[in-house]
Amino acid sequence: MLAPGWHHAVKAPGVKELNDAHQTKFGRPADPITGPGYACVQILAAALAKVGAPTAEKVRDAIAATDMTTVIGPVKFRPDGTGIVKPASSPMGERQAGARLAEGVRHRAVGLSRAAVRQALIGPTL
Repeated sequence: MLAPGWHHAVKAPGVKELNDAHQTKFGRPADPITGPGYACVQILAAALAKVGAPTAEKVRDAIAATDMTTVIGPVKFRPDGTGIVKPASSPMGERQAGARLAEGVRHRAVGLSRAAVRQALIGPTL
């Protein structure tokens, strides 16, 4: 569950505290993988808090039922287990979205179908 473009300036609950702790411990802002990794821990911690005495099935079901906001933004899961993540706003994410749009326009110019461009820009449809 990686969030492409996560940045320590993302506007989501807990990001400031996460970044402050990272800055204190390592002397630099949080790395791009820190947010998605921490979001996984947030999801697991929430699932464990729900299940009481954990079993693999209870934890799996609690994770599957996830619908929460993490440091990468809102997260929930499809029935097949793939994640639905609406990335939180960040300066880096906005620049990347613009770059993806420009890339999509370029691909349309060379004859890719609208569906192929949509798939490249935003991934599979829900």
